[in-house]
Amino acid sequence: IIEDCIIKNFLGAAIDFESSTAGAQLFVSNTTLVDNLGGGILIKPSGGRARASIAGVRAFGNKFGVRNEDGADVAISNTVVSGSTENAFQAVSTSTPTNMNLRADVVSNNGLSGISSEGSNTIVTFSDLTAVGNSGQPTASVGGGVWPALGTNPFTPSPNALPPPPPTAGPRA
Repeated sequence: IIEDCIIKNFLGAAIDFESSTAGAQLFVSNTTLVDNLGGGILIKPSGGRARASIAGVRAFGNKFGVRNEDGADVAISNTVVSGSTENAFQAVSTSTPTNMNLRADVVSNNGLSGISSEGSNTIVTFSDLTAVGNSGQPTASVGGGVWPALGTNPFTPSPNALPPPPPTAGPRA
């Protein structure tokens, strides 16, 4: 549990959760992450599935806000990511399914897209997401990432951005 903290100026990720224990859990709330060169929060299990709950986090000027990789299931709510050099939220799968659920979050003024879903075993769901001023599109799919959008999502893309992908639903192959 990480709560009510300010973490800044790390060379790596501010919070680097790379557990080798199956079923490991991370809880982060009301925490501010500033100017961390390796990113904000990295969830990268190596010994089975891991879960993370992130609420009320503010991430400013990091490499990314939150990144989850193979085998991670992450729920993120009421979080602001701004000024990242890459995508604000990143879900990446090269082999094992990974899931990211976003609710009532803001992604603004990031160097790439607001959210990226990378790999065919990646599912990102989002609702009440506000994406403004990012250099890329509000959402970016790389290698078949799946996007079931829910609720309202006010996007204000930058002039060079492409429209968000259409919502996709249904089982994965």
